[in-house]
Amino acid sequence: MAGAILSCMAGSARADGEAASGTAALSNGAIVEWRIESGGDGPTLGLSVPAFAQWTRTAFDTPATIAMRSDGLGVVDAWRLAFYRKGDTEFVRPLRRFGGDARSLGVPVEWDGRVEAGPPLRPGETVVARFETRDIAGNIDRAAPQEMLVSRYTMRAERRSIADIAKARTLMLAEGEAPVPGGIPVPGSVLVLTVTDWLDDEGPRASGLRFHRRSKAWTLRQTLPPGRHDVVIGAVRPIMGGERVIPVGALAVVSPAALPFHARVKGTGRMARTSVTGEALVSDTFLPEAMVAGRDAISRPMTHRESNRDRLALALIDANAPVTLSSDMRGHMAFMATYDGATAAWPGGLPMPGSGREPDDPPVRPVDATLPVEQALVLPHADIVPDSLILMAGADEAVLKPIRDYFLNAAEGRILLTPSAMDWLANTPGATIEASYAVSAFAAETVPPDAVRGESWADAAASRRVAPPSPKEETPFGSALRRLFGGG
Repeated sequence: MAGAILSCMAGSARADGEAASGTAALSNGAIVEWRIESGGDGPTLGLSVPAFAQWTRTAFDTPATIAMRSDGLGVVDAWRLAFYRKGDTEFVRPLRRFGGDARSLGVPVEWDGRVEAGPPLRPGETVVARFETRDIAGNIDRAAPQEMLVSRYTMRAERRSIADIAKARTLMLAEGEAPVPGGIPVPGSVLVLTVTDWLDDEGPRASGLRFHRRSKAWTLRQTLPPGRHDVVIGAVRPIMGGERVIPVGALAVVSPAALPFHARVKGTGRMARTSVTGEALVSDTFLPEAMVAGRDAISRPMTHRESNRDRLALALIDANAPVTLSSDMRGHMAFMATYDGATAAWPGGLPMPGSGREPDDPPVRPVDATLPVEQALVLPHADIVPDSLILMAGADEAVLKPIRDYFLNAAEGRILLTPSAMDWLANTPGATIEASYAVSAFAAETVPPDAVRGESWADAAASRRVAPPSPKEETPFGSALRRLFGGG
């Protein structure tokens, strides 16, 4: 068959008997070397933005081409690239946005300089590019921002500096850097492919993924979930209306079983807990506390857009299996979990139609929720858009007022009703609270209604933290306020 491997030689073997490296000759005469190595702390990101864009009257002289990469595409659910003015240090007013899924991340984006909102760019301005990826659990990795100067012309000294920056960014794109911060918890194995003697100008593909040119070789690095993977090496041929990938070889590689790891989560106080069994995992930081049902341990479920099913979140915990609940000396909680082949896979495939265009999702989306009357409430989402929350209660739908009736921790989606509001609601039998608010279309989702303690996903604003009083001075309301805003 087309693409059969002409010869294959396995390298060193692992403890499980499977090969850890090897070399194969492809049908077009090229050589592919592969090895499986430790993934370290998780996926790396690569970003290369032009350091300079020449400005005309209304747009760039030629569109700016931005290249991105991730070596953890198997767990990437979505990516986003956004440009901001340099003065927008909080990244709240994007000039232009692009987005897609794992299959389109390797396709370079082109931007002509026109903006979505706000005044147009002007010569002399500097824009900042921000690249981020998200897994299906809502965890986000971000690459270090990169700047681009917009100008009508450059001086000789500036051209030398721009050339040096372009060289450094090209190297960073190929090698990748640790995200800042690194939110996607994917330790594990990495497959490294190196193809030499490749005669085509267009580089090879591996099950749909593009290789990157490094000197005279083409390389590709990707995190692999445990299990066997059949990686097809292909050559690109242009056809009318597009391109076609012709298989020239195939590799069968086996990624070793991934060790479980601890992923910090918001705690919950209402899980049915059983004694720890031999499946518990002990680390230097966390000690096993109990076993809980996987379905109770899912702290941030996210609706799958295609099938309308809840996808297992955070560390992709198995809903049908027991999970080890651990805690550290400060009371922060974690679950033992791991990515596996059922939830992470070699992405492959071709770019999705419309990849590189602006996201179809609006920047924010409205949410309505009905809450029980309790002093400490948890909204179905975290990262609430500031000043978007409206609370109504009672038969006459009276609007509750912030500070007077409640305190909000927008980062964690937590609400604390004041004693006066609780007294008023206590005299309204059967009352519920109707909440309306907005969340970012790209924000991580949701915490369970009974999540009332544990590690925070995002810090509340420092100015709103409440200093812990001494034990003899602390009241029940003060204790609840301290837990809400993380004061100790």
